[in-house]
Amino acid sequence: MVWWEQVRILGITNKEPSGLHLCWSASGIAFVTAASVVTVEMAAQSIAAQEDAFIGVFINDEKQFRQKIRAVPGKRKYIIYQQESAETIRIRLVKLTEEQYGNVWITNLITDAPVTRDAIPSRHLLFIGDSLTAGYGVDGINGISTFRTADEDVTKTYAYQAAEMLHADSRIVAYSGNGVLSRWIAPEQDTPYTKNILPEIFPYIQNEVPDLIVCNLGTNDASYVRQIPSRERAFVEKYTDFIQQLKKVFADAKILLLYGLMEQTLCEKVQETAQRCGTEFLKLPLQNPVNGMGTDGHPGARTQQEIALYVERYMEQMMMWRTDER
Repeated sequence: MVWWEQVRILGITNKEPSGLHLCWSASGIAFVTAASVVTVEMAAQSIAAQEDAFIGVFINDEKQFRQKIRAVPGKRKYIIYQQESAETIRIRLVKLTEEQYGNVWITNLITDAPVTRDAIPSRHLLFIGDSLTAGYGVDGINGISTFRTADEDVTKTYAYQAAEMLHADSRIVAYSGNGVLSRWIAPEQDTPYTKNILPEIFPYIQNEVPDLIVCNLGTNDASYVRQIPSRERAFVEKYTDFIQQLKKVFADAKILLLYGLMEQTLCEKVQETAQRCGTEFLKLPLQNPVNGMGTDGHPGARTQQEIALYVERYMEQMMMWRTDER
């Protein structure tokens, strides 16, 4: 039996000859064991140290990781848990960083006691977004920090936290700087940047069919659109095409579009897209700098937590779910 058949697989991963490839943010594994020592073997690749992947180790229902592992290039073993008793515990390994940065594979799980798969929730969510959903710079300081993966943490985002509040399984496809018409461009540029644009690289084939798809896109498109009517129309067309493709692939899923956390010039256009596609739209409140801002003006942990509550309440009503049920 391959080791990953004994665990619950989190997020979007690939089973490869070299191991379980943790692809997108919040991918990982969860399992239950009474082992005295738990060791994970991982292989990693990255272009530079500031782009290394990071893995969080969570025990039982902890909201804050107990250990943060920097997946340095090469293959290494990491002791992620030790105990003297034989207490049965739940362990989660969660990739905190993005798909576009350091790559990491779990190549083996070594324990001195049996491992069983963690329970799989009955609710399934799929979040699609950019840096706001990936947790870009959430642990950084605006005006001081420059981007590094060490300051990125998807478990502090509104998406991950809202899913936890709803006791739902979540998959997160988030790519900083990306969009549907153009990725982020500098003010002095005037042509769209479309390399690896999100609708073209989105992993449409997934193991779980989501009950609800939540899209938070447009913030980077706004850097190109600039309230120019022809570009606004192009944005709506591209976003509509993407949502229609999602509806075709995930025919039974409901869809919710979010917008407005970092900028609001495209709010009406995102709402128009929702109306055209027959989906729901929720305008997010603009972040308040008083709450603290992360790297490059991105939302800090407090803002992400407030938005998680805001979005969770809306999803709970939209799906007629109760947070005290699983």
